Amino acid sequence: MTKQKVVAVTACPTGIAHTFMAANKIIAWANEHNIEVKGETQGSDGVKNRLTKQDIASATAIILATDVPIQDAERFENIPHLQTRTQELIKHTDRYLRQALAKEKNVTTVAQEDDLQRSAYQIFIGHIMAAISYMLPVVVMGGLMMATAKITGQFINIEHSPFSVLDKVGFMTIKFMYPVFAMYLAFSIAGKPALIPGLIGGIMSDEVYKRFFDIEGFMPSGFFGAIGIGFFVGYLVRWLNDSIHVRQQLTTIKTMLLVPLITGITLVMVMEYLINPIFGSLNQLMVVFFT
Repeated sequence: MTKQKVVAVTACPTGIAHTFMAANKIIAWANEHNIEVKGETQGSDGVKNRLTKQDIASATAIILATDVPIQDAERFENIPHLQTRTQELIKHTDRYLRQALAKEKNVTTVAQEDDLQRSAYQIFIGHIMAAISYMLPVVVMGGLMMATAKITGQFINIEHSPFSVLDKVGFMTIKFMYPVFAMYLAFSIAGKPALIPGLIGGIMSDEVYKRFFDIEGFMPSGFFGAIGIGFFVGYLVRWLNDSIHVRQQLTTIKTMLLVPLITGITLVMVMEYLINPIFGSLNQLMVVFFT
């Protein structure tokens, strides 16, 4: 009798705790039941123990315990697998592993059960945390570059030196904070088709957007605007992809032209005439109140 084999991918918003806890749970359960196992982790240190095509093809069961969109998700398209969240798998390892091995569930039904069990608040926070996990490296790298330049400036004159450039590049890097956040918030909801619309919306939420037009007195919508447009774009793209049905031969036109065109026009109008005015005014009130 051929030995059973379980392969898994685990990923959580921060890429630290639940990613590896879920992977360890799967490995421990498989070892206890004398089942071959390989677990790919997509954590803060990158992809480790990557699953190959051979691993996936030879697997008896495939488990995706993920809270965020994973890299190379297309590997599992049209392949039976069990989808759940890391926290659920950690709590109910035995149940999910047995389901996967018995092939009692498929990706659609398991995902639907998890969404029904999660409250709107949990879904909201899950997407926010996923976006923050991508935004943090931008803030950290920009902050470190600026800090290095400014600390060096306490001891020597850094004007017209590489440290001056480092300071400026660090500041520029931090200005990408909102675009990256909005981009990956939308990505968390609708996947790759929402990346660029989210990026554009994030750029419009920052003051650098109005600098292109030399408009004075503009108060950016900032973090609130990035949250608003990220959710709007993500769910808009998801809805368009689910609602627009075309023949298979026209799928490329739908994904490359139709959905981006509708999304682009809509997000610009919503950002310019709804989100920026509302949250920009809110930010202005907060500035007046706290200063």
